[in-house]
Amino acid sequence: MKLSHTLLVSGVGLFAALHAYSQSASFDFETAGQFGSNFRGVSLLGGTAAQTSNDVANDFVVHDRQTATSSGVAYLYDTTPGDSSSGTNSVFSTTLNLTAGFDFYTATANSSLAIIFADSTNLSNNVMALLTISNTGTAVDQLRFFKDGTVNTSSLTAGTQVGSNLSQDVGIHTGTTFTSGNGYSATLSVSGTTPTIALTAGGLSTSQAFSAGDMNWTSTVVMLRLFDPASSASAGIGIDNFYITQIPEPSNMAMVSALFVGMSVIARRRRQ
Repeated sequence: MKLSHTLLVSGVGLFAALHAYSQSASFDFETAGQFGSNFRGVSLLGGTAAQTSNDVANDFVVHDRQTATSSGVAYLYDTTPGDSSSGTNSVFSTTLNLTAGFDFYTATANSSLAIIFADSTNLSNNVMALLTISNTGTAVDQLRFFKDGTVNTSSLTAGTQVGSNLSQDVGIHTGTTFTSGNGYSATLSVSGTTPTIALTAGGLSTSQAFSAGDMNWTSTVVMLRLFDPASSASAGIGIDNFYITQIPEPSNMAMVSALFVGMSVIARRRRQ
């Protein structure tokens, strides 16, 4: 009886812990103010991102390049954007896989999009999966990974590249409409202090393992990074259906299931 009780307590405790860390959020931007209420601009260099209000079935977030030079912005997912304190950021544990993604369009070749996973207390301590849409019919797109890019009010840099360029056509062409299959998704997994990011863009998927020590923090935040070249048109990037999901790994859920199965077997044998 004592052993079965121990198994029960362990199983319930582990399940509760996994459930507590599980988080998800999704934004279709059909509700007014959805972007401004959940994202905070932390680096706005020559542009801004804002939610449209077309009074039609599809509102979205558009990056508006406001200068003649290249324009980059980074927005932090933060459900309390009015408070800039890092202590109130929306954070995620690094012990569970974390996925963020969105649908998009790019109006101009060489525009880029990325998800950044960063230290909640230092946004420039980060890892990033960067997609550059270069496809104008003759060029190819690029999928790259970086670490420790500067993110602040006066600078937005990619940082140090990790691994080599993956230059292939992801099947996404420039335009100003959302097309089925034009999606970006990045999944972060961490083993110790070694992060790995799996990136899917259009019809292409790849992953990159970073080095030990590249993720020396345990609470991460998620940022959306958008960049337009100097030659781009205003309103060069559109984002829709943004989502963040963090769920327990299958191995952890299997552990919970095994505990409950073991508990059931022992309880049944004791009754016989």
